Amino acid sequence: RLARSKLIKDFISSNMDIDIALQNLMAILYCLDNDILINWVTKELSGYDVDDDLPQYRKLQGIVRASFIVGYAQYSKRQFGIAHLDEKMQENLLSTHIYSSISTLIEMKDKEVSLGKPIPPEFYGMLQASTNAHITDASVDIDLGMVSDIISKVKTKILETLLFLEKEFGNLDGLDIDISTKTEEELKSIIQHIQVNLYDNSIAIGNNNKIKNSNIVTNK
Repeated sequence: RLARSKLIKDFISSNMDIDIALQNLMAILYCLDNDILINWVTKELSGYDVDDDLPQYRKLQGIVRASFIVGYAQYSKRQFGIAHLDEKMQENLLSTHIYSSISTLIEMKDKEVSLGKPIPPEFYGMLQASTNAHITDASVDIDLGMVSDIISKVKTKILETLLFLEKEFGNLDGLDIDISTKTEEELKSIIQHIQVNLYDNSIAIGNNNKIKNSNIVTNK
């Protein structure tokens, strides 16, 4: 069954950018009066804070690149092996959280700005142990393909949510849905369905095991 709402058709045919689609979705979700749903849209529009619980698709694994000297030879921004570190350490080092708003990510992708987090110099000794390299600079870098992946995941989540809401409530072009047509149980189940879709079923309240140095900086 084809979508009836013009806003869905516009979004599918790329006549509507992602921020406008998110704002439309927010207006519709307000009718459901659920903070968790509104929170997702707000954060994708304005960016996440360092202490927010991030959706799963924004938790990435980067690769270590380092500039280093071996003897008299200098190497710049080469991928650097970390297999000698224990598994937990590797995971902590490579785990990279992406906090930027979706429009910032689109801009970075378009301008091919690389994303990453710097590795503090106090870790260089540990990184270069068992190699004959002397590291002068190191970072964990994120492939731009992973950024594209976040963008397309968010687009898919918006589209799936809009299609689901249209199926449940009819045409969405008024940016308003009549929740009085549903019982309290039905509404609860609709809200839960959308939550699972938006957060990849990873809603965890109070996640304290964050690495403080995992916030993103951009390397121009």
